[in-house]
Amino acid sequence: MSQISTLTPNTILANTTTDITVRGLNTHFQKGITVATVNGVKEPFNVSNTVTGTLTFQGMKKGTYTLVISTRSETVSSTITVFAAPVNALTANIEVLAMEAISLKDIDLSNPKATPVLFLTNIYNNDTPRYVNITITVSSGSKNVLLGTITKNNQHLGADTIVDFTNQNYDAVKTNGSVAGTPGYDFLNTVELTGAFPADEYIYVLTVTDVHTRQSVTSTTTTIVTNPVNNPSLITPGAEFADHLQVEYNPLPLFQWFGMNDKYDFALYEIRAGQTPEEAVRNVPVYKQLAVNGTSLLYPNSAEKLIDGMTYAWQVQGRAGTATSTHFLPSDVFRFTYTNALTAGVKLVSAIKMMPDEIVVPSGGRQQFTAVCYDENNNIITDAKVTWSITPDYGTISPTGLFTAGAAGKTVAVLVSSGSVTEFATVTISLNVNSDYLNPYDGFIKKLFGLE
Repeated sequence: MSQISTLTPNTILANTTTDITVRGLNTHFQKGITVATVNGVKEPFNVSNTVTGTLTFQGMKKGTYTLVISTRSETVSSTITVFAAPVNALTANIEVLAMEAISLKDIDLSNPKATPVLFLTNIYNNDTPRYVNITITVSSGSKNVLLGTITKNNQHLGADTIVDFTNQNYDAVKTNGSVAGTPGYDFLNTVELTGAFPADEYIYVLTVTDVHTRQSVTSTTTTIVTNPVNNPSLITPGAEFADHLQVEYNPLPLFQWFGMNDKYDFALYEIRAGQTPEEAVRNVPVYKQLAVNGTSLLYPNSAEKLIDGMTYAWQVQGRAGTATSTHFLPSDVFRFTYTNALTAGVKLVSAIKMMPDEIVVPSGGRQQFTAVCYDENNNIITDAKVTWSITPDYGTISPTGLFTAGAAGKTVAVLVSSGSVTEFATVTISLNVNSDYLNPYDGFIKKLFGLE
């Protein structure tokens, strides 16, 4: 579903001209095509990419206004609040553009003007002209430490004026920015190694101080960066090309994978003889679905029917929204051969009962899991083949379901699969097997695997 996810700022001062950064979700903004209106009146809109643009909002009176952005048949809307001049002589506000990830390749620290808009500050001077020093600090919410500081000194503010700054208006970080001690340098090292900001809650504090009177005002905001930088992992059906070719008997298989993205692009391909995984995914897809919610997809009855004896490959790509665009994180490629169950005389597994389904195991401890498979009539299938796996990789599991726990303090999912059916158990790895620990991750893991 297309929508406007954020407006920065979403509140502005009456009778001023303000540039508002518009961030869309699943939008398709296009230069020369996309049109923005405020209460039905067309306003200038500069398209940066398919999900980002800048609206020039001009001279409105106090009140609430409706913004509508149209790209051919696609229409998204939001509201903008205009407020009257504040009573205080000096006020300030900072807003951070919401995004899943902040990628290093989006940012040029030596040239702020080339960096996309990450935050915006509004400073209003309801008094005589003055000079102010502006400071912005960024801290880690999880570590409760200062990561860095950026300043802009001796900024002139005219009488009864509002000044807007984005991160593009500050001097280069290498000259006026700083990091705070070891945590700050650790942060920069992580960014350099991974190419992205670590997943965390980031706290931005804006402080504006009058150079002469020392009057000071502050504004604080936070943003959560989930930063799903890990590529998704496929679960079922099939296996990697280097593994034994698996057979899928269900004509409408349930595709499952593990990942931390909100949306995924799915594609299924026919494989020609001798093709590599890279070659297979360049074929024309048999079926493709974009922006899949969750981590599973049931092959629809309306899609092209699977052909008996044909070998297929499939892949998903996780979507991660950054300040400039959407980055795609591709999974590995799995393959399988479809065989009609009736022709092969095979009973399809429609359900698996797994025991135990939730347990605490000490680090290094062992637990034997068992699984019973049932057909669509709830009859036990005694010769059903199952495969065992764990995710994340904190421990091992044998082909017969014997789990050996890894590092304490971790939670894993033990998976058992047969055909297109997968069941899981939640395992908390603890120092003490008698712990009263109540596992908080069960619902989360169910959601990841599309099992609720």
